[in-house]
Amino acid sequence: MMDDDNIEKIAELVRLFNLRWDADMRAIKRWQAAHPGNDLVWPDHADMVVWLLEVANRQHEALKAVRAFFHPLPGCEEHMASPVSRANLCRMVDEALQEPSEQ
Repeated sequence: MMDDDNIEKIAELVRLFNLRWDADMRAIKRWQAAHPGNDLVWPDHADMVVWLLEVANRQHEALKAVRAFFHPLPGCEEHMASPVSRANLCRMVDEALQEPSEQ
């Protein structure tokens, strides 16, 4: 018979597995949505992580451009020296919000 300590350890491992599984399923569904025709494909985990980091990086860069355009941040004088045009800003935001294509 298992003691309470082992039961708690098993419950924690199950909880951690379920967290990871749910996160992976969300990432896979997002990858599949960005890659039409791959509804039955599960990407390699490392490739998917790289892809997700590219998405996050592009969104971060777009957010920085939006912030610089509307409210130059203290210590970011380079943004004030070379302001982003509205058309360029809109393009950067649009690109950042699109999923990167499969490489």
